[in-house]
Amino acid sequence: MNSSDTISKSDFAPTGTTRSERYDEWRESISVLFEVDIVDEFADANFDVRLRSYWLGAAVVVETTTCAQWFRRPASRIARDGLDHYIIQLFTSGGCVIEGTRQTGPGDILVIDAAQPYSAVTSDFSNVSLVLPRNSLAPLLEKPDEVHGKVFCGNTAVTKILHNHLLAFSHNLPQLDTQSANALLLPTLHLIAAAINPSLTGNDEVRRTTRWAQQQRIKDLLRSQLSDYTLAPDDIAQCCRLSRSELYRLFEVEGGVMRFINRERLRIAVQILLRPRSSNLSMQEIADECGFRSHSQFCRSFRKQYGMSPRDFRKTPVNASYSQRSTRLGSRQYESWISRL
Repeated sequence: MNSSDTISKSDFAPTGTTRSERYDEWRESISVLFEVDIVDEFADANFDVRLRSYWLGAAVVVETTTCAQWFRRPASRIARDGLDHYIIQLFTSGGCVIEGTRQTGPGDILVIDAAQPYSAVTSDFSNVSLVLPRNSLAPLLEKPDEVHGKVFCGNTAVTKILHNHLLAFSHNLPQLDTQSANALLLPTLHLIAAAINPSLTGNDEVRRTTRWAQQQRIKDLLRSQLSDYTLAPDDIAQCCRLSRSELYRLFEVEGGVMRFINRERLRIAVQILLRPRSSNLSMQEIADECGFRSHSQFCRSFRKQYGMSPRDFRKTPVNASYSQRSTRLGSRQYESWISRL
């Protein structure tokens, strides 16, 4: 195997001499994905974390061992980082409680949709995470927007197969070249889909893939027309040669086509607000550019989605590490890998 074909590896361990320094270094680094807090202030005197990551180009594999913490992705962070990934987590020890209701343990597999709010409290744990861009897995899923927070129990046959496969895949990455690792990624995605999806026939899979492709074409069309505030379901259906009911079914998991349009307009608004020169734009100008009918509609929608007004969002400092991720080297290189997916 040529050295140029070797999979890139990043080993992160905080270098601070005090617990506070080590934890602050970890908090800043993992902010590429999560906001974190120590669960028990009396149990963090010996805080430590070990994180090894592999960059496959089309995915990132992360092996993590650390102590009990609170992991969150609130709506405001989702708006700022714009990550649209799935995170498939296999717990090899310890576990977590998600939103105070669902629980994982050793051998269980958790699916996180990074585009949706997330909150979980962990015990001390070790896990393997496969971080994937949405468009690599979504076409294989029956309901790609309804898998967030799902836990697959480690005592079922399919989960056991996936568990063993993910462990073998992760453990053997140092012996693989990039081409071989990516050749194994596709069957890994199909195995994940088999664990997530209900039992499907071959015809069901064809219909699912066809429906997903049709939905993506319509989404691309809508994204090109977002600035038009007159966009309406009847016009969209007519343009796409669909009945209104067919259009609704395609966007049912999105909460309807208009809700999808509203979220996309808000996503564009966030991009504008994060620009250094956005302070020169009024809220009305931003509303017009994004296709909202009025300044008040824009502000109401923004506050409902992100929990703050667009004006306050613009005033909130952007974490300095975000602008530096593309140049991270060595132990923190995994941050830029995740951002680039």
